[in-house]
Amino acid sequence: MNKITKRKVLFVDDCIGEKVINKIAGLKASQILLLENLRFYPGEEDCDLNYAKSLSDLADIYVNDAFSVCHRAHASVVGIPKYLPAYAGFNVVDEIDNLNYLLKGFKRPAIAIIGGVKISTKIKVIETFLKKYDYVLIGGALANNFIAALDLNIGKSIFEKEYLKLAKSLLKNSRAKIIIPIDLRIAKQVSAKSKVEVIDVDELASYKNKNFQIIDIGPKTEIYFESFINLAKTIVWNGPMGVFEIEKFSRGSHYIAQRFSMHAKGSSFGAVGGGETISILEQLKLKKWPDFVSTGGGAMLKFLESSTLTGLKPLKKK
Repeated sequence: MNKITKRKVLFVDDCIGEKVINKIAGLKASQILLLENLRFYPGEEDCDLNYAKSLSDLADIYVNDAFSVCHRAHASVVGIPKYLPAYAGFNVVDEIDNLNYLLKGFKRPAIAIIGGVKISTKIKVIETFLKKYDYVLIGGALANNFIAALDLNIGKSIFEKEYLKLAKSLLKNSRAKIIIPIDLRIAKQVSAKSKVEVIDVDELASYKNKNFQIIDIGPKTEIYFESFINLAKTIVWNGPMGVFEIEKFSRGSHYIAQRFSMHAKGSSFGAVGGGETISILEQLKLKKWPDFVSTGGGAMLKFLESSTLTGLKPLKKK
């Protein structure tokens, strides 16, 4: 007996072919059949229309309720709707409604907190929020790009050299809106055995040692970021503030998670997305506190960049 459906779910270890067709033909009214993962076929990611047609031959209508893959031009996302009436499921509609609110109709002041590792995957959404929101708080390895753009010593910290010019341009044109750390936690290595030190960002200008990595925002930055969070009537968070997987490096991410969640639980609208960010909330048992938790990481970012996704275009809401 399945816990969610409250009934037995049948399974077949394929998703196309005679075995599947025969299993479907034998189904009785109200029975549920689960097929094998369709990504096992290369035709899925290649968006092979013959594969999409084989999948569509199994059904009368198509309902996409997997928002997290709606940014992918795969056979099951954009191929099947070529052959069947295609609709958005309840979860996808909920995602669209909430993410649309974050782009238009939101209350001000509006704050975005963006963290994580690669600026290359989040630069467009940062630019979107800089145009629309009052402040964008930058943490995690993303902040290293902006600190390096100020010609400060970041040691051996992760950053993307090819984005330094863009980071400098954003700082020049949107400095009042871009909020970067004012102090940092650093360590010689990303290891649970490493000793953690705290250093002000201003001190990096004269800091000669390069044998260190930035592993988290510092305690002053936690309070600094909190001051902006407290202003917000709309607040979005995507991406950790440091290497949260190691407990002694998780302080900044946990602090922001707690302040974000407390503020979102109040009168402000709080939205969160991204697997790592949601993991932090789950660790702290705060996942139910925000108003909206997106099921998509990359899909959420892509939607906020462009207000639509490849997989949404062929779907009907009603």
